[in-house]
Amino acid sequence: MVSISRGLACGLLVCGLLAGCSGKTEGPTLIPVTGTVRYKNQPVEGATVVFLPQEHAFAATGKTDAEGRFELASSVGGMQPGAVPGSYRITVRKFFFTPEDVEVQLLPAKYGHVDRTGLTATLVEGEPNQIDLELTD
Repeated sequence: MVSISRGLACGLLVCGLLAGCSGKTEGPTLIPVTGTVRYKNQPVEGATVVFLPQEHAFAATGKTDAEGRFELASSVGGMQPGAVPGSYRITVRKFFFTPEDVEVQLLPAKYGHVDRTGLTATLVEGEPNQIDLELTD
């Protein structure tokens, strides 16, 4: 579990660095994407929401606030607000590490695995892209 979390974080960081260092100012169109995460009818604070693309190479991420709200940012030309239009699978994770470096999940594990999450979204340019996620056990 630890290697998956760190691997995903490192992959997103490398993508962001490569995009940011390329000197390119042009790239795919980014559209605003906001949403909320709720679990057991309560907002989830401090969760990492990752939109993993099915049609292009630019993932988008966000972190939830105290009301469970998030806003996505993408690694297009460095981290920029928004996401590329298209279809995504979504993961949501909230965890902490014990002093023994053991990862403890605070949400159902299925939401942290792209193949089991069941959460998807299609983002469309010119439309409101408010993605509200209600997590269940």
